[in-house]
Amino acid sequence: MSGAPILVTGGAGFVGRALSTWLVSQGRRVVCLDVVEPSWARADASIEVIRGDVCDARCVEEQVARCELVIHLAALVGVDAYVSAPARVLDVDVLGSRNVLSACLARRRPVVMAGTSEIGGGGADLLAEESEHGLASASRAQRARAASRMAAEQYAHALGAAGLSFAIVRFFDVYGPLSQGPGVGDIIGKFVGALLRREPLPRVDAGRALRSPCYVDDAAEATGRLALALAAGRGVGGRAYDVGRDEPVTIAELAERMERLFGRGVGEVDVHGATGCGPGFEEIPRRVPDLSRLHDAIGFRASIDLNSGLTRTLAHWDLRSSEPERAPRTPPPPPLVPWIRPVFEPDRALLETYRAALESGCVTNDGPLTRRFEHEAARWLGVPEAVAVSSGADALLLLLRALGRTGKAILPSFTYIATLAALVHNGLEPVFCDIEPGRWTLDPGALALLLAEHRDVSVVVPVNVFGVPPRLDVIAAMVRETGASLLYDNAHGFGTEVDAVRVPPEPAAQIFSLHATKMLPAIEGGLVVGAPDLLAEVRRARAHGLAADPLRSEPGFNSKLDELRAATASHSLARLDASIERRRTYALRVRSSLERCEGFWQVQEVPANVRSNFQNLGVRSAHAHVGIDAIVAAFRREGVEVRRYFHPPLHRLERFSGATLPQTDALSASLVCLPIHSRMSEHDLARVERAAAQVARELSRRAP
Repeated sequence: MSGAPILVTGGAGFVGRALSTWLVSQGRRVVCLDVVEPSWARADASIEVIRGDVCDARCVEEQVARCELVIHLAALVGVDAYVSAPARVLDVDVLGSRNVLSACLARRRPVVMAGTSEIGGGGADLLAEESEHGLASASRAQRARAASRMAAEQYAHALGAAGLSFAIVRFFDVYGPLSQGPGVGDIIGKFVGALLRREPLPRVDAGRALRSPCYVDDAAEATGRLALALAAGRGVGGRAYDVGRDEPVTIAELAERMERLFGRGVGEVDVHGATGCGPGFEEIPRRVPDLSRLHDAIGFRASIDLNSGLTRTLAHWDLRSSEPERAPRTPPPPPLVPWIRPVFEPDRALLETYRAALESGCVTNDGPLTRRFEHEAARWLGVPEAVAVSSGADALLLLLRALGRTGKAILPSFTYIATLAALVHNGLEPVFCDIEPGRWTLDPGALALLLAEHRDVSVVVPVNVFGVPPRLDVIAAMVRETGASLLYDNAHGFGTEVDAVRVPPEPAAQIFSLHATKMLPAIEGGLVVGAPDLLAEVRRARAHGLAADPLRSEPGFNSKLDELRAATASHSLARLDASIERRRTYALRVRSSLERCEGFWQVQEVPANVRSNFQNLGVRSAHAHVGIDAIVAAFRREGVEVRRYFHPPLHRLERFSGATLPQTDALSASLVCLPIHSRMSEHDLARVERAAAQVARELSRRAP
């Protein structure tokens, strides 16, 4: 053993025991300070047990003085304690933490302190150190833990300004065999108690709440490694870190999984929170960690998956296949990784903006929030002006109306039907163009042939596909020679850069989609940028065509962006840079894994001068014999949802059939889009990678 010991307050507790064991495994001596004496520590000479209370300042000071590092875990934890003994919870968290932190400052000892994942109160915000939190009514006993731990964290930051070296860990649903015991404490403990009694598992409020259970050994290792990094001066101090596992599951799914692992059907029963957990209980709908900061700091990821951890927990209580005549059932598969998952990450500031707008009554008609978003979007894009409208489809519809062209319009068939609808509703005749086989965007060579064949083309509308732009420079040169107008359907392209430019200069104007599934989500919305005269006409047309002089009004549309969606768009824009970088990281990682599948998959070509936002992650099979339905079904068996996109291609619609587009048909027959979201868990990313590899192996064997 080396160096002075490490003090672990609350070391006799559930996490304290696992942490002390881990520290000893690393060759460290431990002083365990707790109000109870753990029997398990008596046989280990490396663990010294001190009976004492963190609320006793003198006791705390004595133990801090003799140790080189402090890990402060002492607390009353679990919903039962919060509801039944809130005063004691407050004393230990506030008074006890003040004693520990003050002693550490006085003795210049680094300290890692346990916070709480309930610091967000009853909201569903993405929990982060800098988030604004509200703790609901002070009369709700369950909030004692959140309120007192927030006070303790405030102590840490206040003393940090005076020189305290500290870090905060926030545990997310830590579980294991030696938690608070069957039937008490966390939800897994309550489920264990029900299984022991052969009673239905109690699901509070239908089990809709989302959790990310983390096995105790992982939580202990993460805490220990962070503490040692703090003591070594590795720059991890002054921050809060989520500690958990990236494997979200609803309480209902957790109940089903534990029942299946148990091997005997006991059923589930829905109970009201007050019935199941006592008066004052309030469910928290979403408690999922953001583990990026912990990984960046110490490179840690939890390694024990949920099925393995639950199996260990149930085995400890002899709850695996407890009925000898019944074989244990296979655990249910995890929920599908969805193809699309809109990410908004609402916080208290956004909700307050909604409230203020609703209270003011100014919720539409080009209000201040809409004007603010237009200004912010224009600045982010690097253009003088932008016009927000109610949808991306309306954006293109109004832009074409402002252009006022007639005749024929060339567009790719490989696009969403909204592109076609905007042309048709403006009286233009669509002419479908084929695509480049690697880039999947409008083919300049095919365009040249169509321009030579059709002399009355007035508009050409290339489309950004999945975040990859067409060859606009080449296309623009062709279009200029014909006198046609070039408009760009850039619905997929907000955040894509070409030669470090966010708005390509070639088109006369272009549109972006702000749909919930797009890179910049506003729930629903669209954005137009371009020549000032076109934007002025779009502004007028979006508000029924009304003019400053009423007699000069012309029939228009009601296509305004309301204030609540404008506020959502501004909220999304403030987080966009980080969202794009995450999405790029995810996409490049998955694309790299696809390229290792022995040539089975082909990914979309992204030119070297393009930084795609990876709006969608398209991939096609390189084997013509493999049917698209077989690919979709094989992914689903692996727990991953994939979709055909831009399917069917528009030239296959009955009303518009007739064009011969071999590259479009070949792509449509072989392409699916894999899941990619603006925030994905390590668990889901790994599932997508494994699924793609397994599908490639499985379907390669079907080659004729």
